Amino acid sequence: MLAWVVLWAVVFEALFSVGFFASAGAAAVLLPGTPSASPVAAAIGGPVALLLGVLLYHRAPRWAQRIRLRRLRSTGVRATATVAWCQTRYKQWGKGVETSTVTVRSTWSDPSGEHAGNQRYRFLGDPPKRFARCLARGVRVPIRYPAGRPDRFIVDIRYAPGMIEQFRRDHGRS
Repeated sequence: MLAWVVLWAVVFEALFSVGFFASAGAAAVLLPGTPSASPVAAAIGGPVALLLGVLLYHRAPRWAQRIRLRRLRSTGVRATATVAWCQTRYKQWGKGVETSTVTVRSTWSDPSGEHAGNQRYRFLGDPPKRFARCLARGVRVPIRYPAGRPDRFIVDIRYAPGMIEQFRRDHGRS
């Protein structure tokens, strides 16, 4: 977990530096006679770098999930699980901002025995109706996991969980 925190810190620092200096250079070109280290360049570079950081933070979990699924598709174990239950919880974060967390309990068997685990998906607002149909009770879904590690399973559907869900799943608990 610490390695991920350090990796994110390095990525954000690099992103902030690139965004800041690129914006400062653009400010110097757009505003001739202004040195690149001026307050105007900093006023433009800071928000641009922050915007790039937010964009990366929003999209990175999807990219990481795609990379992980691609790796698991070539080297991992494939199984078919049955959705035992699906529960949606809503949380209000302020005026008009609501998130929903969908917890899906899946069970499957492989040569090493019977397995079960929960997977969480978070959405801003209601989950898409197509998502609910994909994970309705009794539906069979493809899952993938590293060989010998069924507790690290991923339900192989289009909706990627956030990075934190990769480390905070409650496997085997009901």
